[in-house]
Order: sequence, then C-alpha cells, then structure tokens
Amino acid sequence: MFRSSGKVLPPGHPQVLIIARRVSLRTAAGVRDRLAVRVAELHPWGSPEVTAMPVGWCLDSYAEWVERTTAPVVGQ
Repeated sequence: MFRSSGKVLPPGHPQVLIIARRVSLRTAAGVRDRLAVRVAELHPWGSPEVTAMPVGWCLDSYAEWVERTTAPVVGQ
C-alpha cells in the first residue's frame, strides 16, 4: 500500500509503479543544500524524500573528482 495525496493506492497500481523509483545523486557537501532545493522545486510532490548519507570512505581519486566536478566554474 502506498499513500499519495490523501489516497491509498494498492500494490501494482500504475501510479505506485511510477512513484517507486529511486534516484541516487552524489555531490559534495558544499552543494548538497542547493541540490536539495532544486530537486524539491522540480519534483511533482509537495514533500519528496530528499536525504543525505555521508561517505565514510572512498578512493581519493573519486573524492577529488567529486570536488572538482561540483566546484563553481571560475568566471561564471
């Protein structure tokens, strides 16, 4: 069962199948809040699930890539 907009939808209902998708976005902590605001702006629900999970460990090369690709572009 899934509750959406005050309605209870049974398992297998077409809307539940669409709703039950999960998106995972990875970004640096410094841009997390802006990303969450933008996701909420674009999402059709009034209160989408937007959560954060800190990374306890990753390869240095991956952490450097995340920082590099989420940093503000100089001159813009």
